[in-house]
Amino acid sequence: REENEGAQPWSLDDILHLDRNIGAGALGGVAIVEDQLYVHGGYWNVPNWIYILDFEGALIDSFRQFGSGRYGMVDLAWDETLLWGGDDREVFGFFPEEREGQVQVRFRTPIRPIQAIAWDVNNEILWVSGKQTDILGYTRGGELISQITNPGFTIQGIDFINADADYP
Repeated sequence: REENEGAQPWSLDDILHLDRNIGAGALGGVAIVEDQLYVHGGYWNVPNWIYILDFEGALIDSFRQFGSGRYGMVDLAWDETLLWGGDDREVFGFFPEEREGQVQVRFRTPIRPIQAIAWDVNNEILWVSGKQTDILGYTRGGELISQITNPGFTIQGIDFINADADYP
C-alpha cells in the first residue's frame, strides 16, 4: 500500500534456536497451542516427529507423526480444538494432548505432497496447498468448499492472520 511504502512488514523481537534443543535436522512448520510450540521435524525418508517445546525452546515431549510420506507434516495448523498436518496426500486432525495415536479426522486431497496448511478462524476453513498448486479450502470433515487459484507462486507456507487489515 502506498501509505506504508518503505515500511518494514515486521520487526524481529527474539530468536529461538530450536535445533539446538531438539537435536534434529530439518525443522518445519510450527503451531502455537496454548502455551506450547508444536514443531515438525525429520529427514527425508526417515521417521518424522512432532516436537513439543515451551516458549523458551526447551523440549517437553515428542511423538511420531501420522502418515508415511517422505517429508512428513512440514506445516502445522491449530484450530483451537485439533492440530492439523498434511503428509503426502492426506490431512490429519488430532488432539495435541493425545500422543501416539487418536487421529480424529483424516482425508485425502489431490495435492501431493502437501506443503502448507492454515486454519481460517473467521470462516472455519482449513486451507491446504502444495508448492505450486492452488490453495484448497476444506471443512473440518474434509469436504472441499473453496479454492484459490495460484497465479504461479511457489508456496513455502501459508497462514491466516485474523487482524489483517486487507482481509478478506
